[in-house]
Order: sequence, then C-alpha cells, then structure tokens
Amino acid sequence: MAQSNWQERHSNNIPPLLLGAENYNDWKFRMKIFLQKDSYEWDAVENGIIIPMKDGKPTPVKELTTDEVNSLNYNARAMNSLLNGLSSTELRKVSACTSAKQVWDTIKVSHEGTSKVREVKLDLLLSDYESFRLEKDESIKEAQGRFLILMNSIALLERHIPQAEINRKILRSLPKKFAPKVTTLQDSTLISAMETLTLFSELEEFENQLRRYDEEDEIPRKKTLALRADDSDEDFDEDIALLTKKFQKFLAKKKSASRFTKFNSPKKDVKNSSKDDACFECGKKGHYKKDCFKLKAKQKASGFQDKRKNKAFLTWSDDESEAEIDSDDEVAQLCLAGIESNISDDEEVNTISNSSNYDIARNIAFLQGQNKKL
Repeated sequence: MAQSNWQERHSNNIPPLLLGAENYNDWKFRMKIFLQKDSYEWDAVENGIIIPMKDGKPTPVKELTTDEVNSLNYNARAMNSLLNGLSSTELRKVSACTSAKQVWDTIKVSHEGTSKVREVKLDLLLSDYESFRLEKDESIKEAQGRFLILMNSIALLERHIPQAEINRKILRSLPKKFAPKVTTLQDSTLISAMETLTLFSELEEFENQLRRYDEEDEIPRKKTLALRADDSDEDFDEDIALLTKKFQKFLAKKKSASRFTKFNSPKKDVKNSSKDDACFECGKKGHYKKDCFKLKAKQKASGFQDKRKNKAFLTWSDDESEAEIDSDDEVAQLCLAGIESNISDDEEVNTISNSSNYDIARNIAFLQGQNKKL
C-alpha cells in the first residue's frame, strides 16, 4: 500500500513521500529538487529565517516589514511541502519544529546521524571508492551502475570529488584488456572535463568491439575442437575394440589352462590341504600323522608279513579261495605302498602325474593276473 502511494505521488505538484530508511536517499534528492523550484523556499530550508520576536513572543504581522512577511511566507510554504512529504512515523519526529530548516535538519540527523556519524559513513564510502575495481566477468554497464550509486551516496554526505579525479579513478579500475583504450583516453586533453556517463559510454563501445573480435576468433576454434573430438572418439572406439579382443583371448587361454590343470593334476584332499601343521611321522605339512602315507605303508607291510607266514599252511587248489583273493589285494596295496615309500622326502604325493598313475594301475592288474595263474 505504501509503495503504491509512493508511485502515485510522482508529480511536479506533489512532494515525494519519505517512507523510512529504505528510500531516504531517493527522497532527499527528490525533495531537494522539488523545493528548488522556488529559490526562496529552498533558501528558507537551507539557511533558515529569522523570526522577529517582541517580549519573548513572535512579532505581530502588522508590525513586520514587507521583507519579513515574505520571508515568513516562504518558510511556511517550504515547511508545508516537507510535512506533506513525510509518513506518519516520520511526521512524529518533527512535530515540535517551528521552521522548515528545523524539519529538514531533524530528518537529516534521524537518518544520517550527527556530524561524527556522517564522517564515519563518509570514510567507509571513500574507502569503497578507492578500492573500486571492475569485477571478474562484470560488464561496463554493471560497473557503471555500482559506481554511480557509490558517487551519489558520497554526494549526499556533501563531499565533492573533482571530475578529473573521478575519471582517473575509473581508468585505474579497468582490467588489462582495456589497456589500449585507457592509453588513448589518458593522452586525450578532454579526459579531465569528460562527464562520467560519457566516459563509461566510450568504455562500453570498446567492450563491444572486444566481444565481437572474440566471437570471430571463437568460430574457427570451435570447428577445430569439434574435429579433434571426433578423431579422439574414433581412436577411443578402436582402443576399446582391441582391448576387448585381447581380454577375450586371455579368458579363453585361462579357461583352457584351468581345464588342462584340472585333468592332469591329482585330486587333493581339501581337508588336509587347508592345514598347516607338520606331520609327526614324515615332517611335512598338509596332513596329520594318522593320515600319513608312510605310516600306513609301514602298517600294511607289517600286516602282509604276518599273513604271509599264515599262508604257508594253506593248500593250493583249483578254486580260488577267499584267502588268496585277500592276499592278492594285499599284494596290490603293498605295491602301492612301496611306490609311495620310494618318493623322496622333498616331493609331495600330489605331484604324481596322470600317466604314472596309469602305469601303476596296469602293473597291479598284471600282478593280479599272474597271481591267479599261480
């Protein structure tokens, strides 16, 4: 609602409305222009008037001179304009004022502070002015807006900076790419008297030229980059295809090698292979003493000798007896035990190849056949 009232008061005959601290700077500037329509009214606000007094009270109008009456009239008009430009909150601050100058100074101190406070604000603004630089990726148009707001704030605090100094500051705030234009402007004799907006217009035109040159250089560059990207994609596809082919060959070789190893290598006892304790019989790892082949060979050898003594009392007959069949099995087992006992201590039982197992089985079958004939 307050914003709509502010927009409706944009008229030459209606003073601007002060809503608060958010629009004070704008209000001060607009109100000053509004009062300066009549130089006598603005003089009454800026310098004030002297109200004639008599016996501690204002002198009656009949006793005043024409100049004094005119001065009072100008003061009343200026005060009326000021009061009509204040919101209800701001109006309460100046309800005790008796002149236009008192109203103006009260509003000014309320939003700007005392002279010491204004000095502190001015120092901060001047610090921002000295450190002003064109930011990265900021256009001249955007920098112009920031700079003008800063300069207006300094001007509202009644600090005047010469135009030549302002122009030199603007040139110092530009990046390296503006060096040719800066050199040209510094050599010009018109730089000291050039207006701020005119200087920014010159810089904006040079910025547009730089942007156009960059766009012209960027078009062939984009085409070259596009061709390189296509070539790299083709090389990448060829590398992927070659890598895939090599990986498939690797998998095929690994699969065939695993099949050959599985076919030729003897079966291992998973239970014993997972154990790391050494055998107390042979001193090797991978099995316990109760599973040691040397111990079993000794036991079988001793049992074979006992049964061989008992076999001497048996008679031979045409029919094969159970005793003879048992002795044949024992002979085969004894052959296996003998072969196992001949293995060196440095070799594992699991290293026997598939071909040697085949020869052992064939020899056992031959011995069993000879035994049956006997």
